[in-house]
Amino acid sequence: FAVPMEPITDDEVVEEPIVLWSHRLRGFRDHGGGGGPAKANSPKDPLASDLGKFMLDVLDFDMKNELVSTKSEYQRIDVYEVIRPRFNDLLSYRKSISNDGSYESLHPELYRPDRVVFLDGVMQSTLHGENAYHEALVHPGMFAHPNPRRVAIIG
Repeated sequence: FAVPMEPITDDEVVEEPIVLWSHRLRGFRDHGGGGGPAKANSPKDPLASDLGKFMLDVLDFDMKNELVSTKSEYQRIDVYEVIRPRFNDLLSYRKSISNDGSYESLHPELYRPDRVVFLDGVMQSTLHGENAYHEALVHPGMFAHPNPRRVAIIG
């Protein structure tokens, strides 16, 4: 719970309060289909999948924004942006987007939030984990070819 402050003087800049959820599902949609949370271990239980274990159940993120949550004809797609305090902090991220000339604002790529993609509740990739993901796709083909020069991954 946070109450916005009023500036004392006209030139004072007051930051918006930061909201951190204190319960794992508070602030997220109702997955139960009718008036309450889903039953444990049901197919609609968001905590029974990677989405629950790595995103919804975690309380120590400095920032957790749901960017997309939709269902296509074939699958459920969830995309989150997170700042994990182990690797980054919210203050540095805010400085990186401020254009104030600080080190952070000159190197915003070092402070951007991690973006995590889930398909049907299963984690598919993360922004900061892309290298390992792509290496796992490329290396088998490179080792199988006698003289690899260029690689195209399609699909």
